[in-house]
Amino acid sequence: MIHKFAKMKRGFIFLLFQIVFVFSLLAQKNSVLSSGEWYKIATNQNGIYKLDYSNFQDLGINVSNLQINAIKIYGNGGGMLPKLNSDFRHSDLVENAIKIYDVNNNGVFENNDYVLFYGVSPNVWNLNETTGLFEHTTHLFADEVNYFLTIDNNSNGKRIVQKDILQNSTKV
Repeated sequence: MIHKFAKMKRGFIFLLFQIVFVFSLLAQKNSVLSSGEWYKIATNQNGIYKLDYSNFQDLGINVSNLQINAIKIYGNGGGMLPKLNSDFRHSDLVENAIKIYDVNNNGVFENNDYVLFYGVSPNVWNLNETTGLFEHTTHLFADEVNYFLTIDNNSNGKRIVQKDILQNSTKV
């Protein structure tokens, strides 16, 4: 009896070790926030937000010779975290597509240039598939959603691209 218990205990410890090993292989090693300089931007309503040259200066960003391709904004949107651990959630901040208006098309962020991004409210509307109605959910812990701006000269940022306009479409 003691021999079976010891064998079962060893098997359990080995199984536990394997689970920890697999999770450490699948785990994210570090966050995008772990390197570089980051600047926090808060939104409280759904809509398009504009960041101009003076906003960049107010955030403390060195705007001299700031390359437009290096500007990136990260954020995961609004709403509460899922209640269930099995529900999907991002493991890190997601880069958001942004639109940058470079007035003189020189690739440098200057006085009349600006950035547009879509920011959201912490409160969300979700479709209840049972009733077919939308339900408003107020965030219990936050009045704002935070986005994070960084300047990364190592890679180009994600951009909003213009889609082709369909000519002579067959459906209205």
